[in-house]
Amino acid sequence: MPVTNIRLFGNLSVQRDQRKAIDFTNGKMQELFSYLLLHRNTRHHRESLATLLWGEYSTSQAKKCLRQTLWQLQAALNNCQDEEEHAFNN
Repeated sequence: MPVTNIRLFGNLSVQRDQRKAIDFTNGKMQELFSYLLLHRNTRHHRESLATLLWGEYSTSQAKKCLRQTLWQLQAALNNCQDEEEHAFNN
């Protein structure tokens, strides 16, 4: 069974079986991942997340930024899973 290690202090890192699992492309992606991880037992409304992370933007701009960041995070997580499945099958 794979072991995942997440380090939130210092430079954020996510490792799976001693290998870098997620390549965070920007700071907001790191912030969103960390926040959702720390508050994983809570339901989150998109409006609340958008306001929390992009409070200086208008509501529509903040929601757009959240959508883009969620897409980037999902792509990074899918890439991690694809690499793991590829390594497992070889």
